[in-house]
Amino acid sequence: MVALSCPGPAPVSPQARRLAASRTRTAGGPAPPELNQDPQEHLAVAVAAAAGEDDASHDGATAAALRDATATASSSGHDHHHHQHHSHHHASTAAAPLHITAAAVAADGHEAAAAATGAGATTGAAADVPSSSPAHRLPAHVTPERDRELHDELASCEDWRDVLDVLADEASQLSVRTASQALTRLNGLTRGAGAGVRAELLKREPFQALLKFLFSQVASMNNVQLSNTLQALAQLQVPLGEGVLAAYWEAAFARRATFFPRDISTFFGAAAALRASPPMHLLDALSYRAQVFMSSGEFDHRGISTLLHSCVLLGFKNHILAATAAQVLAQPGMMRRLAPQGVANSLWALARMGVYDKDAVEAALECFAAAPLAYKPQECANMLWALTAFRHHPEGRFILFARSLLNSEDRLRAADLATLFYALATFNALPSASVLDRLCAAAAGLVAAGAANTVELVNMYWGLALLGEGGGGEPSDGADKGGSEGRPLFRQLELALVAHVESGGDFPVSMQRMVFQGFLASRLSHSRRAPPPFSALTWDSLKRAWINNVTEQAAKRSGRKLHSAARLEVSKILKQLRIRHDAQRLTGDNLAVIDFALKSGTDTFIALQLLEAEERCANSKQLLGNVVLQRQLLEKNGWEVRFLPAEDLFAVPEELRPNFVAELLRRSGMRLRTEGPAGGRQGERAEADSGAAPRGSGSREMEALSDIAAGERGPGGSGGQRGARGSGGRR
Repeated sequence: MVALSCPGPAPVSPQARRLAASRTRTAGGPAPPELNQDPQEHLAVAVAAAAGEDDASHDGATAAALRDATATASSSGHDHHHHQHHSHHHASTAAAPLHITAAAVAADGHEAAAAATGAGATTGAAADVPSSSPAHRLPAHVTPERDRELHDELASCEDWRDVLDVLADEASQLSVRTASQALTRLNGLTRGAGAGVRAELLKREPFQALLKFLFSQVASMNNVQLSNTLQALAQLQVPLGEGVLAAYWEAAFARRATFFPRDISTFFGAAAALRASPPMHLLDALSYRAQVFMSSGEFDHRGISTLLHSCVLLGFKNHILAATAAQVLAQPGMMRRLAPQGVANSLWALARMGVYDKDAVEAALECFAAAPLAYKPQECANMLWALTAFRHHPEGRFILFARSLLNSEDRLRAADLATLFYALATFNALPSASVLDRLCAAAAGLVAAGAANTVELVNMYWGLALLGEGGGGEPSDGADKGGSEGRPLFRQLELALVAHVESGGDFPVSMQRMVFQGFLASRLSHSRRAPPPFSALTWDSLKRAWINNVTEQAAKRSGRKLHSAARLEVSKILKQLRIRHDAQRLTGDNLAVIDFALKSGTDTFIALQLLEAEERCANSKQLLGNVVLQRQLLEKNGWEVRFLPAEDLFAVPEELRPNFVAELLRRSGMRLRTEGPAGGRQGERAEADSGAAPRGSGSREMEALSDIAAGERGPGGSGGQRGARGSGGRR
């Protein structure tokens, strides 16, 4: 008999085994555990994850929001931002900018798109940095065909565990190219899967081996691999040491001549998401390159939004780059191509970088007005914050912001409403009673739930007060107890502030001034308002914070030198007109300051207030809310307030400026007459009763402001005579 040998089972190739495992998963095999997803799991990631196989392109619609939680609800002239750990970088000006030629890298198939995107983008730029992108290196035992086969297999994986299977079997076959492909593929397949899945991935041995290999090959990566892998590491929240980051910065600077628009925005976004601090020379080089791409119209609109937002989070201020980006976004139809998140992020970033472009702001507002309900509450709030920073009045579109916020009441944060109230008060725009009722009701619910911090409480309090809605509290002791008007929310905000402050909570001087200013405004609109129930010591601190600030303004007006060009010019003109005046005069109670105090007749006192650009809206030239309040306070003191815009004054030829000021004063009731020639000069002077009161004479100055501050009598109470400050011999 012939013994027949029975052959054993044929050996199964690793590829076949992986394919069978993949089919088991997709056919209903064991699925990943169901995990609660954290809505903020991708912390501050500015760029979209991979949309294709390995090329993590920007997609504004899917990009996770980059948010600065304290960017909303900026206080009256003071930002209460909790600065991030990095310091602000400013674009270098000491050295000439780098002129870099965008030499295309030798791209294999998966890099062709990125290379094509930047081809010819910097035509005309001088090449002073040689291309340093290395050729695609392979391990000695790996053929190009095998490398392509492994690349394609990784690209076809539809489950993150399939990728790990490939890595486990083919660890010795990996090249820089396939390792980068594996990392970006893992990032794409785990996006939205929850923090638990990512945590499991990070613990897997094949993944740790992949990271070790990649970190050893950073110097060999090209521009696409550098930006894509750094983005994937940021989105997967892989802890990176200083050594790894330093290797990325060094490699990126060496490859700077090969970075194209998508690479630049992806790289900046990843660095911002990692809260890293790239060196200044790298930021300068890449931002200059981005500016060249923008100027030639080759920077993707979504990438511009990501780049601007990332620059802010990196603390990198490059005003030339921001101005160029604003000009690009202001072009017809450009802003409309952005998703709502991109519109809001761009406007917010430009405001944080201090670059105001009226056309870009109007383009953003037009986009918002076209679909206001498509914007999330925080996007609305960030746009409102930017508008207040720009002093750009949204005019009739204010109601759209309110409706958009109220359309998402279940997602409203206290910061969103605080920003809205602050913006309404800044632009002195009072919504309809029905809209304000709903806004106050939403705010009251958040305050009652303890969801508002001190900054948000102060901004809502200040905003309501300046809008004339600061009632709803207890009448003062000597007043009639009935009929106190106003909104209960105002009293609720007061009590919440008192509870916070008296319990030892943080209460910086800038917020103390806002609270006191809000109380002054509430007393003007509701004369029976009692002071907030702070302790006597706290209330005295609030009052002193306000008075000290006003006193400082008399010598240093809002951070500007007393003898600014405009003030010197007005003082010179008043002397030419021979009008006696007091400059930077404090009211008797030190609660307000008058730029130029004049007297017209026996009973009329004129406060000539010099309007600087930052005291008016940049577009509509309307007075800002705090300036309107200042006028009301002075009028309660018996002064007639007249505003002289510095911009208008300097628009008049120098020889005609005295006539310009004289005409303004005549319209205010001052009687001016022309003298005959004196020493060859023709002058004008006020009549004897039109000058400022001389020393020793009585001057009518009501004590209404003192009554308001003390909370004893309403504004407009009886006023006593107060000696006028001498004019200092001005003739």
